[in-house]
Amino acid sequence: MNNFVISEGKEFFSIFKRIKNRDFSGNSGIAIRNTVYQFAYNFVSKIGSLIFTVILARILMPELFGLYSLALSTIIILSLFTDLGAGQTLVRFISGEISKKRTSKARAYAIYLFKLKFILTSGVLILFLLLAKPLSEYYQKPIFLILLSGCLYLFSISIASFLQSFFHALNDFKTNFIRESLFQLMRLIIIPVLVLYFISKAISGEKILVFIFVCFGILWVILALFLLIKIKKTPVFSAKKIKLALKEKKQVNSFFVSLVLFSIFSIIFSYTDILLLGGFVSLEYIGYYQVAMGLVGSLSTLVLFSGSLFPVFSSMKGDALESGFNRTLKITFIISFVMCAGVLLFSKVIIEMLYGQAYLQAVPFFRELCLLLILLPFTSLYGAYFIAKGKPEIIKNLLIFVSLFNLGLNFLVVYFFSQYSYSYAVFGLISGTVFSNIIYLIGCILKKNKSF
Repeated sequence: MNNFVISEGKEFFSIFKRIKNRDFSGNSGIAIRNTVYQFAYNFVSKIGSLIFTVILARILMPELFGLYSLALSTIIILSLFTDLGAGQTLVRFISGEISKKRTSKARAYAIYLFKLKFILTSGVLILFLLLAKPLSEYYQKPIFLILLSGCLYLFSISIASFLQSFFHALNDFKTNFIRESLFQLMRLIIIPVLVLYFISKAISGEKILVFIFVCFGILWVILALFLLIKIKKTPVFSAKKIKLALKEKKQVNSFFVSLVLFSIFSIIFSYTDILLLGGFVSLEYIGYYQVAMGLVGSLSTLVLFSGSLFPVFSSMKGDALESGFNRTLKITFIISFVMCAGVLLFSKVIIEMLYGQAYLQAVPFFRELCLLLILLPFTSLYGAYFIAKGKPEIIKNLLIFVSLFNLGLNFLVVYFFSQYSYSYAVFGLISGTVFSNIIYLIGCILKKNKSF
């Protein structure tokens, strides 16, 4: 144990020294630089989101905040279906071409995948418009107009997220950090002020939420244009124009298709909780759950290194990849364990300080969810590892099984317990989610040991 502590202490000191000296040479240096910017991105993103959510939750109060959370989660889930691995496909192929100094080929891959992304996004947007009415009937809540107002938001955030993947492929995490800082600053300044103004004019809560999602859409259009302008200044888009051969297009399509099922069931596994609660519990309890899950999501993201390490993993082979992966696991374990312990000790203080006494019913949910602070970073790292190896099919069947198991289990517990208590229904959903994540992590570990 002492040797482990000493070894990890030296590792942390070595990393700190390289950051101080701005020594980002080699794969280790790139990984450190990416992680620093990714951490800064996550910090700005989650702190900004937390401040915005706290302000909005205090202004709207549990019931209206629950309606906002339900609409936001529905739109975000649909927006995830506009990707289905397109961003990861972009990162894998472009980073590979750039490492070989073939910028013209990288440009061709980027254009081809952008066309694919645009078609996929347009299809999902049409589906969203068709589903808005049935979803509002399933929820049995006044959400139809709010969902429609999110169409621009869904489209623009989808395009912006894909453009962001392009910078990941270039190992440029600074641009995405700037983009995120702009977004957090703009929404923190604009939206709360205007919401307070509308409330002072006695405008209905439903109309206020419509305005919020229209505002989100406009902000993301601006940010997508910002990223597009930056992309046009990169060496990739100043390279000679060439077209992909039919064989190369088939390779892209094959890799993308291999990620589609993985992506679909990842969405089912990770994001259907609010949808289940939306059909069975009151808006207040959706608000309490979203407060707890939002805090856990904010904290867990500070430990998620998979996004910054994916392009590095993609360029590494053999022992170098295994060594880098194992070192990342050790660091992740230390940080996530300390964070989980802190949440267990100070959960009530955190909720009351941030959201006020109106949200104290979220404290027990927050405590139970803190186990995800250990589970989520590890499952994310394993996912990045398998995809970087070009072997997403290794865990595809595992993910399909766990996703269906999680969906079925959570539906049953929410449906059964909601007849007795909304609080029991939320507890049941959290227990099912934690249990499913444990099964998934164990499966990932066994798959890796068996396959490699």
